[in-house]
Amino acid sequence: MRPGRATDRSPHSSAAVLYPPSGPHRACNGITYLYILHLLYVTVVFGEDVAFGGVFRCTLDLQKKFGKDRVFNSPLCEQGIVGFGIGCAVAGATAVAEVQFADYIFPAFDQVIYRCWCSCPGSCT
Repeated sequence: MRPGRATDRSPHSSAAVLYPPSGPHRACNGITYLYILHLLYVTVVFGEDVAFGGVFRCTLDLQKKFGKDRVFNSPLCEQGIVGFGIGCAVAGATAVAEVQFADYIFPAFDQVIYRCWCSCPGSCT
């Protein structure tokens, strides 16, 4: 077995989310987004220009298929995008927060460290 491959691909395993039944896919081809939205009803996809397909067209036509309540644009604020994703996760939803470029994630690390990591019991002392 090659590293990074899941052994259990049943629909009830976490590997089913990462690897759809047709095999592993690149994260940016839209098939993974589509599969996650079909699999979990409480999934929301949001980010900058996500409703229009995104800068790399990964989310093209997802809003037409799943509605404005589950696929929507967010303001141009990476801290807000990541903070909203953390809030959705705390509320029980599966949040897919899309930040357009890796360089833009650094302003959002404040949310990851102080909202997500420190909210775990015993992690920040």
